[in-house]
Amino acid sequence: MSVSYQECRMCPRQCGADRRVGSDGGFQRGFCGESEIAYLAWSGLHKGEEPPVSGENGSGMFFFRGCSLGCPTCQNRQISSGLRPMSAASGGMGNVTCLEADVETLCELAWDLRGMGAHSISFVTAEHFTPLVVKVCRRLRQSGFDLPFVHNTSGWISADAIDELIPYIDIWLWDCKTHDAAVAAEFFGSSGYADAERESFAHLIEKASAFYLPSGFKPEIIVRHLMVPDHVDSTIGVIRDFAPYKDRCMFSLMTQYMDVDDMSGDADGSGLSSDSHSGVSAKDIRRAKRAMSTFGIERGWIQDKCDNERVWMPDFSRENPFPEAFAVASPFFLRRIRNICQMKK
Repeated sequence: MSVSYQECRMCPRQCGADRRVGSDGGFQRGFCGESEIAYLAWSGLHKGEEPPVSGENGSGMFFFRGCSLGCPTCQNRQISSGLRPMSAASGGMGNVTCLEADVETLCELAWDLRGMGAHSISFVTAEHFTPLVVKVCRRLRQSGFDLPFVHNTSGWISADAIDELIPYIDIWLWDCKTHDAAVAAEFFGSSGYADAERESFAHLIEKASAFYLPSGFKPEIIVRHLMVPDHVDSTIGVIRDFAPYKDRCMFSLMTQYMDVDDMSGDADGSGLSSDSHSGVSAKDIRRAKRAMSTFGIERGWIQDKCDNERVWMPDFSRENPFPEAFAVASPFFLRRIRNICQMKK
């Protein structure tokens, strides 16, 4: 049996909130802004992840609402920031309508995504719903579901959560944001992120190295790092620290950084701050590539620099938040969302 929302310390913040919903409907919100009831902001096929995750048709994505890290530069902050739902019944957040997602709903969605040709099922920013994810994975495996499960995590995750998830997760898509406390404080919401991520990653490596999935394979680990402007030394530090694990994991270098202003307060509605960073320079990207070569990191990917970084900015108020070439929404999810919208009228 998996641990409960009260027992499982899901992230290093350990805010201590009792998120269980009582018979009177009351509960304490965690730092993530959520109770034990999960909400989905979007579900569908997405082709923009690394090849083992996306395959040819895309990964079946579950984008959960809320986040226990709270990066001020998050491109998904429409759904991940501290905004609160408009109503408990609809799960709406600002102009984003979310779907209440229990075990049965998520399992139905997973089968729907499989029918669409999904290469895998990805749980995105789901650390704060770990007990639910475990129940969904267990239920699906018991019913003969055969797609790989992906846990797309910020690295802000506890050893407890890793222990609960390790029997079910085939691919860990692990964001290592920085090992520099000052950079963590400026860009990722907590100076403690650097040490906490190191400890959690070491725990994952230990567990994954000794564990075999029912498929007979060990869990696969992809370490993903997003460069931030004018801090290439932070990136080189992550590359250096990853090098000892290069034969056990793959490494993905991302360059799509954008500085995201308050979604409701930006002047032009773009979601981008008027005084934003100009993005990661080509010079810094070249330095990062040289560091990867120096440390012998050959297994992985380097994201192409995009001239218009806004292409990566999703808008979860739309039925498809992403560029059409990258994603297609689940018909099951859209039907449920449209029903909620009709009920709100």
